[in-house]
Amino acid sequence: MEKHKKCIVIFLIIIALLYLGVDITKAVKGESPIFFQRWRQIDMGYTKKMEIKSYLLTDDGAAYLLQNPQKEISQPMQSELYKKNINVVLRVKNLKRKIAWGTISYKIGEKRLFVDVINIEGESDKFNNFVISVGNIITSDEDKKPKSLDAKFKTLYTRDNL
Repeated sequence: MEKHKKCIVIFLIIIALLYLGVDITKAVKGESPIFFQRWRQIDMGYTKKMEIKSYLLTDDGAAYLLQNPQKEISQPMQSELYKKNINVVLRVKNLKRKIAWGTISYKIGEKRLFVDVINIEGESDKFNNFVISVGNIITSDEDKKPKSLDAKFKTLYTRDNL
């Protein structure tokens, strides 16, 4: 029985070393910061200091928003979106001092999707706008608003503003 436990421990150590090796390789290549740095900077409590608004917009609506990035917009009805290319628009505002970045999850139908957002400056009254084309996803031309995207941070990292 003792030998069995030792084998399991050795196996787990090998897996951990392989993971650490892959993580270090990605850090050296510049693909991602090393695990310890990510772990130190994760700050899920900071989500209370972030504002996320999500919309489904047509190409014209997304283009208007990008031309007028701080204008207030409203969610169009499904009938206005029906049979058109649709874009998920995530508007993110950082209400406090730190610089933030992370991964936002949002839901279309029953599918949860993720998008990475970077360099969200702190203490800004401006929204950072992220546009993701999702194609023709509206299946009904009812005169009601589409289902909420339930956008929220899956992971959030922060660092002090230099």
